[in-house]
Amino acid sequence: MLLFFIEQDSETPIPQIDAILRIHHTDLIDAFNRHSYTDIETYLGDEDLLSYKLIKDVNFSKPIQFSFSGRYKMDKYEYSIHIQKLKSTHNFK
Repeated sequence: MLLFFIEQDSETPIPQIDAILRIHHTDLIDAFNRHSYTDIETYLGDEDLLSYKLIKDVNFSKPIQFSFSGRYKMDKYEYSIHIQKLKSTHNFK
């Protein structure tokens, strides 16, 4: 599972951002690792790519937790992420 954490600074529709991430995820990861804001802006425009996380061997039998923090241009941020499978309240037969 590959997650991107983006601060949305414009009115770009989410489906458009999703399409860009699906097509250009490798280039965006490379640009992020090189701290190349110019290359990131080529793909995302005004949106800020704060971080990404590759989670291998996803198994939702136990929660996934991680934190990240940093600075993007002038913005400082700190996030804690918790992902878990929701229990179904429906009885499907």
